[in-house]
Amino acid sequence: MIYTDANFTQPIVLLIGGEIRGLSSKVLKESDQNIFIPYANDFHNALNAAGASAVLGFEILRQRSK
Repeated sequence: MIYTDANFTQPIVLLIGGEIRGLSSKVLKESDQNIFIPYANDFHNALNAAGASAVLGFEILRQRSK
């Protein structure tokens, strides 16, 4: 699911995986949703945790400010 399609208006626990390994399979198995941040072009690298946190934090604030 793309992060803009996720519902962040309810209380959440946000887990952000590492750039290379992501989240463990045990954590992913227990998750209700797995969301991702799409890139505008053929970008083969991942955002670092700080960048992903900033993008998702802004989306959470945007949805909760309505």
